Amino acid sequence: MNLAKGIKRITASVLVVAMLVGFNIQNPNVQRKSEFEGNEGYWTELCTQYTTDQNTIAKCNEYRNYLQGKINAGTQQKNNAQSEINAIQGNIDELGAYYAKAKEDVANKEGEIAMQEAAIQSIADEIAKADVAIALHEEKVQARKEKILERLLDVQVSINANEYVDFIMGAEDLVDFIQRSESIGTINDADRKLMDELKEEVKQLEAAKTEKVRVKETHELEKQNLEVQRVQLAQEKEKAELAYNEILTKQEQLRAQIASADSMVDSMTGLMPTMAAPPNAGSGSLNWNRDWYSGWYTTGLNPFVAQYIGQCTWYAYGRANEVNNGSYMGLPTGNAQDWYGSAAARGYSVGSEPRTNAIAVWGHGYYGHVAFVESYGGGMITISEANVNAPGGGLPTWTSLDVAIQYTLTSQMSYAALCAQRGTPIGFIYL
Repeated sequence: MNLAKGIKRITASVLVVAMLVGFNIQNPNVQRKSEFEGNEGYWTELCTQYTTDQNTIAKCNEYRNYLQGKINAGTQQKNNAQSEINAIQGNIDELGAYYAKAKEDVANKEGEIAMQEAAIQSIADEIAKADVAIALHEEKVQARKEKILERLLDVQVSINANEYVDFIMGAEDLVDFIQRSESIGTINDADRKLMDELKEEVKQLEAAKTEKVRVKETHELEKQNLEVQRVQLAQEKEKAELAYNEILTKQEQLRAQIASADSMVDSMTGLMPTMAAPPNAGSGSLNWNRDWYSGWYTTGLNPFVAQYIGQCTWYAYGRANEVNNGSYMGLPTGNAQDWYGSAAARGYSVGSEPRTNAIAVWGHGYYGHVAFVESYGGGMITISEANVNAPGGGLPTWTSLDVAIQYTLTSQMSYAALCAQRGTPIGFIYL
């Protein structure tokens, strides 16, 4: 891998984080501290109590939005950190492999150097042995020269011995000594043979020593080259280790951010208040066949789940699709009083007469009202609906499912009685 590029990418990631932090600190548009911040315990306790005071209900809705904003921000921070971890994972793997290879290369080079050092020591031991052998042979040569000299003295006693002795002992080396001795015929065959053998052995020992010295010098040169390579590899290893540790530190920082965000999201989620049930709840406990915890009331299959759980439109949309296996996901998503015209514009069949499996639409009030017609026949109608008999004239725009269920109602009466009680519907959307 290109180590410089890997380090450059890491540095760029750190700079981006620093820029984001700096922006948050310096940006004059950052919102001021919320009135709820630091007082979450108080507001959670207040907003879990049953009340019909519209100002309190509105304030509690603001508080829920504040908590949801914190939850969303924490979730986003967690997702951003995880995305960055995913983005640098390739670099982590690459730098980790590069660092491992650098350590392996240094270890291998140190092994090669150790082998050269062992070879140098071995050849040095052999050279030392050769020096000992040469010294022993030189001692033998010296001893042989002394014996020959003794015989020369004995042989030349009758003549001017000093002249012969001076002549022979004036030899510069072993070869010269033998040649001078032979020139005057004073060395016998045995001495000559022994001197020749000693001369040859010394020659061979000197040659062997010279070769060993040459081999030793070769090993020493190779060791020097390996040590230079080891220094270079150690430098690469140090760079790889630094880059690898830096990106691991970055990864740990991101994981810490994720843990912090998780903790904050859990904390804010735990503080999310659910308003208590009123002393006289609605008749949602009536036994009508519906699965409150199906996707039609709790997930994005119902577009009203995000902000309008508990509203009549949330219930009518969910019930119509629950009964009809999701065949009417194109129903209107606006205010209740607009459903009749919107449905007609979308191609739904509409009319003024009630039918089973239809949606009744009223225009009274600020938003209007819708209900699902469970059955109709013989002048009798059964409807199911939400946000009925809620305190203060209606539930907040968003409430928990448990509270929403308490304000649902299933009613059976004559259609004439329904019109007298609720007013005549704008009309019906036929499903």
